[in-house]
Amino acid sequence: MKHLRKLLCMILAVVMMSTVLSAMVFAEEKNIIDSGYCGAEGDGRNLKWTFTEDGVLKISGKGKMKDYSDKRFVNRDERPWDKYIDKAKALMIETGVTSIGNSAFADCSEFTGSLTIPEGITSIGERAFFGCSGFTGDLVIPSSVEVIDNDAFRYCNGFSGNLIILNGVTVIEDRAFSGCSGFVGDLVIPNSVTAIGISSFTDCSGFTGNLTIPSSVTSVGASAFSGCSGFTGDLVIPNSITLISDRAFIDCSGFAGNLVIPSSVTSIGDEAFYNCNRLTGNLIIPDSVVSIGEYAFSGCDRF
Repeated sequence: MKHLRKLLCMILAVVMMSTVLSAMVFAEEKNIIDSGYCGAEGDGRNLKWTFTEDGVLKISGKGKMKDYSDKRFVNRDERPWDKYIDKAKALMIETGVTSIGNSAFADCSEFTGSLTIPEGITSIGERAFFGCSGFTGDLVIPSSVEVIDNDAFRYCNGFSGNLIILNGVTVIEDRAFSGCSGFVGDLVIPNSVTAIGISSFTDCSGFTGNLTIPSSVTSVGASAFSGCSGFTGDLVIPNSITLISDRAFIDCSGFAGNLVIPSSVTSIGDEAFYNCNRLTGNLIIPDSVVSIGEYAFSGCDRF
């Protein structure tokens, strides 16, 4: 009898646990108002998306995300969550996802709170977060990311913390962070980066600290830091740079101290340092420089 009573208790416990789990699953399913697939591998079922009643858009699974076309194009591959763009309040990308597709979340301006990009993401596609102006706080690019593609975060002007790019990124493409005016603090380009694209940080005027360009960088695109007027401290150009492109630092009026052009530089482009008017030390241009473009140092009247 004692063993029978014990067996019945065990059966009852299993039934109760099953009931609780079923209720939890039911509650979760009830909260989901739409779902589907958004993967780029096999039949596309490697990644799943869900949208819940509380406005959370979640991407889960393993592998690459599908690329989508800009909504301004007539013939485009529409994102399956397009009809919820104006209702999406939060984005959750789970660990296991390895890429963020082109235009995947462009114009999702109702997002609030932080944007968390999980470790394991290797690429952030073109226009992936273009115009997502609602995010706040820091933006951390994890060490697994190798490429930040064209316009990836362009006009994401709601961020209010630091931009932290961890060592691992090799290329910051054209206009990747253009118009992201809310970032504060230092901008540290990691040692893994070899190229900074055209207008990649244009009008990122919120930075309030130093700009650090490592010696791994061999090229800085035209207008790369134009309009970044909030930087303070020295501007240190590494000895790996051979060309300072047109308008590379135009209107970067916050830098102070000396401006030393390294001996690796052979050419300084048009308006390269135009209106960098707080530089109060010495301007040192080495013999290696054979050409200086028009208005390269115009407005730098404190040297």
